[in-house]
Amino acid sequence: MNTSIEISQINSFQELFDAVKEAPDEASLSCSRGSVTHRVSVLFREAIEAKYPTDFSRFHHKIEWQLVTNANLKKGKFKTADAVKRLHYQLHHNKITVGKSPEVFTREMEARKTIVTNMVRYLVTEKSMGCKNFTCSAISAILIKKSQSMLNEAVHVFQEMFDNLYNAITPENSDLSNMLLGNLLSLLPFFEPKVDTIFQIPQRIDGNWQKVPYKVSPISLTPKYLGSPLKAYGFTTEVKEAKPLLVCIGTTQPTTTGSQLTYWTDFVPGMTVGESLYTSYSKNKLDSWLRHNSGAKMFGQSLGGITAIMSASDNPQHVSEVHAYGSPSPLHSVRAHFTDNTRRFGVTPDVNVYCQDNDAVKHMGTGWHKDWKVWNVVTPNRHNFFSSHAKAFTGQSDVLVMEMIRNSGGEKRRRWLVNFFHQLVSIPMVIVQTLALIIKGYAIGLFNMIKHSVACKARA
Repeated sequence: MNTSIEISQINSFQELFDAVKEAPDEASLSCSRGSVTHRVSVLFREAIEAKYPTDFSRFHHKIEWQLVTNANLKKGKFKTADAVKRLHYQLHHNKITVGKSPEVFTREMEARKTIVTNMVRYLVTEKSMGCKNFTCSAISAILIKKSQSMLNEAVHVFQEMFDNLYNAITPENSDLSNMLLGNLLSLLPFFEPKVDTIFQIPQRIDGNWQKVPYKVSPISLTPKYLGSPLKAYGFTTEVKEAKPLLVCIGTTQPTTTGSQLTYWTDFVPGMTVGESLYTSYSKNKLDSWLRHNSGAKMFGQSLGGITAIMSASDNPQHVSEVHAYGSPSPLHSVRAHFTDNTRRFGVTPDVNVYCQDNDAVKHMGTGWHKDWKVWNVVTPNRHNFFSSHAKAFTGQSDVLVMEMIRNSGGEKRRRWLVNFFHQLVSIPMVIVQTLALIIKGYAIGLFNMIKHSVACKARA
């Protein structure tokens, strides 16, 4: 017999939950004063508004949408006791961080108005780049010829941002500060810090923040015959309480070391993004560094994020944390490898994946492991695909971070569409990139032969 519960006289979502919590899941709801779905929606929205401060009312709609998605429900389907129970669970068990991020890019830095400060400002704030900033020298530095002076300036700007972050940390924004710190570290390799550069990096040690001096060591992950090597960056310190940091670079601009290899490994059909380069070359170098720096925290943006996840899956005994930003998800084989190795070594790294709103890259792959925390990072402003993937949303003035429930119905559909398009594009792209690598390899070999021949004649 189908039970019907009248809800027209109920005035709060908690009261509604109390009325249905003992009822069978399939029990239907009825409302003599209007639509059941509308009544449940109003009560649920009022509960959200009561729980979160009015300063962030612009996020209420997004919180409601994410909780409904996590409950694997659709709007218009709130007609059973089961739907109310799911919404109540999400409301009280989903970890939500909402607040103002620490200001790391100050007005003094913005006042310089150099090409580099404008680029960094675009990455870590809500400000747009603006067409006037795309000067010939900026375009050349990104697409044609590396500008070492610009890279040096960018590295200096990042140190300033680390200092500003440390000075702005409070107990209220500590979690957001930690997320933003990881985002900054993940972006740093794109500016190629030099070997032995010292950074003063904030670290949360036993619940307390302190500045820790770290020395940078670039790690060449690929052999010379492939041309310009792909690099990761190790950060080591003599402070015993602080953990080593290992940052993997993502798909990068053409003038960055190893850029062509990142384009190739992004488009190998039938494999996790980045897996072809990782298993063939990067794995052994990363394994070796981790063995000598056990307990490391790993970071990465996009391709760098999935590389960090694959490395942690191979070395869970040497990795304490992984923070992946804008990362594609792995295929089933990587997740199974993570499960097998964590069982084998009896330790599970704390894996955090940060998916920014409107970023299609998060839908690549076949999903996330059940033991990984997956967060949706949202800002009040709507961003296009490129900005959603490139920007550090955690650095924008107002930010919402919510835990995502994997494999909801809507997510599965989006993932299928993105993967279909990615595989369709991958076949011609990998052919073009492979030919480019072969031609480049022959050109490098020919150049070295000529250079050696000229040197021999000069000695003769």
